[in-house]
Amino acid sequence: MTRMSLTSPTIVARAQKRPMTVATCVAANGKPQSVIKWETRLKGNPTQQTTQNANGTSTIRSNYVLIPSRETHKQKLTCVVTYRNEKITDSVVLNVQYEPDVKIEGFDGNWYLNRQNVVQMDPVKSGFVGTQVELKCIFSNSNPPVKISQVTWQKFLNGTKQNVAIANPALGVSVLPPFKERVTFKQAAVRQRMPLLEDTTIVFTNLQLSDEAAYICDKHSIAEASESSLEQMPSEGSS
Repeated sequence: MTRMSLTSPTIVARAQKRPMTVATCVAANGKPQSVIKWETRLKGNPTQQTTQNANGTSTIRSNYVLIPSRETHKQKLTCVVTYRNEKITDSVVLNVQYEPDVKIEGFDGNWYLNRQNVVQMDPVKSGFVGTQVELKCIFSNSNPPVKISQVTWQKFLNGTKQNVAIANPALGVSVLPPFKERVTFKQAAVRQRMPLLEDTTIVFTNLQLSDEAAYICDKHSIAEASESSLEQMPSEGSS
């Protein structure tokens, strides 16, 4: 008898990235004993255990072990049992739940005050103090889709966090001093209290040298604790 089963109908990809058994294939009561192999594109490792039964037959149990991730979602896993010259196959498709990607991008570059003082994000992109720039924070590609209940942008400087802007579908948008007149959420859906917080890009107008800092995009979902991404904004000093 051959049977194959998933460890769980739904497999959860954890942030710790620990290997786990996702499927088990059993070839029971064979004489001579069967041989179990796995066919798949997945990069996992099979383990095998053989039990000698009292009636002289053998039962082979093979577990397929891997680290669940978004790449393993909907991947096919096939158990091939060979008994004498006969092959028996059974397949499953993995259903993996995984967290969303968090993509965060910094300001569009260098900031100038009268083209003298400079705050630099990176050596490639540049912008000017007094102009408009963006900080992007995008959450996407989760399974199941994550319902984000709140996003908080924070300025992080000298070990201290300062709230910049908060978006909450139930409570609306709040921009705190001294950013109130200069920072807005780019997406109209966010500003209109719609439950769409996947793209919570904020826009700075009248950029100032005091804006130099690390900025944290902190999202909260109903089913989990907060998750944060941080973007460091280094300075080259002033002249």
